[in-house]
Amino acid sequence: MFDISKVSQEVEFHAVEYMFPHYFLLPMLSAMSSYRIRPLTPETCLFEIWSLVLRPEGEVYDTPKAPTILPHDSPDFPEIPRQDYSNLPLQQLGLHAGEFDFMRLSKVNEGMISNYQRLIDGYLADLDADLLAKGAQVVNAGFEGPIADIGF
Repeated sequence: MFDISKVSQEVEFHAVEYMFPHYFLLPMLSAMSSYRIRPLTPETCLFEIWSLVLRPEGEVYDTPKAPTILPHDSPDFPEIPRQDYSNLPLQQLGLHAGEFDFMRLSKVNEGMISNYQRLIDGYLADLDADLLAKGAQVVNAGFEGPIADIGF
């Protein structure tokens, strides 16, 4: 393993890296988690979690052959996803409550949500491919960013 302390001081590090439209990494210096969210309906999705580790050269290991499908409330999930998923049913109830008209985002820290939604709208509107590619470059700029001009 390389000198973790030295690299931590010398190389800019982002705790979350998003890639439009549905993929993100939680990188660490010796391992990372990979998440891919694949919508099925307006209310359901497949949420894939992959644990990625560095292995010594020549180490023998079994490669997973197929995903393990678990319900959102499965005790087999690691602790952090299990905590995150436990909130989903209540969030969905709140979003569908009769008095919920809109959601307000922080223009400083939650801009990525707005940027992503506008890029998705651009794809749905069948905007020019070059314009969409430039917008995707802005959107993939990282976590907790401000609302940005994505070109449309």
